Amino acid sequence: MYIKLLSVIAIIEIAGGTIFSVLGIIKMSFKDVVATQTCIAFDTVDESNLLQRYYARCGIAYILVGSLLQILLIFYVPVLLYEFLIILFLTFSIPTIIYLEERNRYKMELVKIRKHKEIMN
Repeated sequence: MYIKLLSVIAIIEIAGGTIFSVLGIIKMSFKDVVATQTCIAFDTVDESNLLQRYYARCGIAYILVGSLLQILLIFYVPVLLYEFLIILFLTFSIPTIIYLEERNRYKMELVKIRKHKEIMN
């Protein structure tokens, strides 16, 4: 039973990571795409690229952990409850830690970009 539950969690994690990493592109409107071909893009290119990298890195973390979980379940079947709980904990904690680190990195980079723009103006 544990293997089926962990397999479902891995599939959901992979799908969620894929959606999250593509979210930066999906939420771009046609106006945003056209603006990248104009002079307007010079003011916002750094921030939009930074946001897309943030979404991509966080999504990739979830995809990798979910994929590694699927591979682990091929070679190892958790039988006891504590084995299941350890794997479950690692499955959720590793991407969460990466997400929090990337969020902090995103905020620091955004502050640097905005300070640089203020200096340039």
